[in-house]
Amino acid sequence: MLYFALNSFNLKLERETKIGIFTIAAVSILYIGYNFLKGKRFFADVKEYYVVFNSIEGVVKSTPVYYKGLKVGQVDKITLIHADTANRILALLAVDGKISLSKTSSAIIVSQDLLGSKAIKLEIPDLNQKLQNRDTLRGIDEEDLLTPIKDKSERVLMSIEKLLTEVNYIMENGGRKQISSGISDLSDILNNLKQTSESLNLFIAQERKSISTSIDNFETVSNALKGSTGNLTKTANNLKQITDSLANAPIKQSFEHIEKASSELNILLTQINAGEGTMGKLAKDSILYHNLNRSAFELQSLLKDFQEYPARYVNVSVFGNASKKADKQRAKDKKKQSSK
Repeated sequence: MLYFALNSFNLKLERETKIGIFTIAAVSILYIGYNFLKGKRFFADVKEYYVVFNSIEGVVKSTPVYYKGLKVGQVDKITLIHADTANRILALLAVDGKISLSKTSSAIIVSQDLLGSKAIKLEIPDLNQKLQNRDTLRGIDEEDLLTPIKDKSERVLMSIEKLLTEVNYIMENGGRKQISSGISDLSDILNNLKQTSESLNLFIAQERKSISTSIDNFETVSNALKGSTGNLTKTANNLKQITDSLANAPIKQSFEHIEKASSELNILLTQINAGEGTMGKLAKDSILYHNLNRSAFELQSLLKDFQEYPARYVNVSVFGNASKKADKQRAKDKKKQSSK
C-alpha cells in the first residue's frame, strides 16, 4: 500500500516538474526570440558606451548603430539627465566588441530615408586614445534630411506665387489683348511660312531639270579633277624639287658677298665725303670743279670753232692764204652775231 502511494507521488511530482521546466523554457525562448528580433544579441561580445544628445527626435530603443554602412549595434537604453544648466538625453549604445572607439570618435544622428527613420552613425577619425567599456562618446545632432527639401520647397512655392501674381497683373492690364494680338501675329507668320514652303516646292519642281543638270556638271568636274590627280602629283613633285633646290642654294654665301660689297661701298662713300681720292676731291674741292668745268667749256668752244673754221687749224694751201681767209671770215661772223 505504501509502495503504491510513493509511486503515485513520484509520478505527480515528475509531471509538475516537467510542466514547470517546459514553462520556464518557453518563457526563456519567448524572451530571447523577442530580444533577438529587436537586434539584441545575448552571446556576442558587446561593449556599451554612453552618448549625450541635446535632442534625439526619432531615436528610440533598438535604433540601429552603423559604422561605414555596416550595422554594428543598437540603442540599448535612453534616459533623461540634468547636465550643466540644461536637460539632456543620455543614450546607452551596445556596440560590437570588435569595433574600437577613441576619444575623438562621435555618434551622429542621421536620417535613413524620407519617411524620417533615424539611425546613429559612428565617426572614428583615429584610434590614438581608445575608449573603455561604459565610457562616454560625443553626440552630434545632424540636420534632418527633409529640412533642406522643405526649405527649397518653400522658396519654390514663394517664387511660383510671385510669378502667378505678376501674370495676373499683366493679364488684368491689357495682357489678354496683347496675347490675342501675339497669337494672331503668330498665325500670320505660320501662314507666311506655309506660303513660302509652297513657293519653294513649286520652284524646286520647275527647276528640277536645271538642278539635275548642275549635279551632272559637278559630277563631270569632279571626275575631271580625279583624272588630273596624276598631273597634280607631278606638279607637287616639281614644286618640291624647286623648294629643295632653293633650300640647298648657297643663300648664306650670297648674303655674305652682298654684305661685303655693302661694307666696301660704305667705305668708298666715307672716303668721298672726306675728300679723299679723285672722286672725293671732285666732290669737295670747288676750285678743281670750276677749273674742270671751265676747261670743258673751252674745249667745247674750241671743237665748235674747229668745226666751223677748220682752215685756221689745218693749212693745206700752197700759197698760205687759207688761214688768213679763215680769220677774216671768223671775224666777220662774230661781228654779225654781235650786231644781232
